[in-house]
This record gives sequence, structure tokens and C-alpha cells, in this order.
Amino acid sequence: STPARAKQLAPRPDGPPTHSASPRVEKCRLGQQYRDGKLTLARAARDAGVSIWEMMDYARARKVPAQYDLEDLERDLGTIRESLEVSRAE
Repeated sequence: STPARAKQLAPRPDGPPTHSASPRVEKCRLGQQYRDGKLTLARAARDAGVSIWEMMDYARARKVPAQYDLEDLERDLGTIRESLEVSRAE
């Protein structure tokens, strides 16, 4: 491994190793990992260096199915209900 390659793959303080791929190629790779269920949309966006909204648009444009099921919805609704109850109690 050359010093340039070692620097290229040095871990970022907030995430996985960086790669020399273009931002477009990196977004594509991370979009595929999201599609395969290996990453959350938020993680894919963070690692690609884009907003979650941009990553959502990217996934939608490529017809990547949302990785969000009924269980996720029920959990989120429970969190919202709890938050509302705390707000009302204050």
C-alpha cells in the first residue's frame, strides 16, 4: 500500500474510510447500500455528504424502494404520541 493510498483510505472522524470516488459515484454506491438494506437513508446521506432530502430525491429518481415498513411507522407514531404527551404535561 502506498502512502497516497493509505491517506486516501484514512478513516474520517465521523464515519467510514473515505474513497477517491467522485461524489456522484459515492452517492450511487451508498444509494445501492440503502436499497440493499445495509444503510439507513440518513447514514447514506451523511456518508455521501448530502442532505437527507437530497438523498431521498436521489433514491426516488432511481426508483429505490423506501426502506420503511409498517413496524417503522408504528414506532414513529408511538414516539410522536409520547412527545405530545410530554409537551402537554409541561
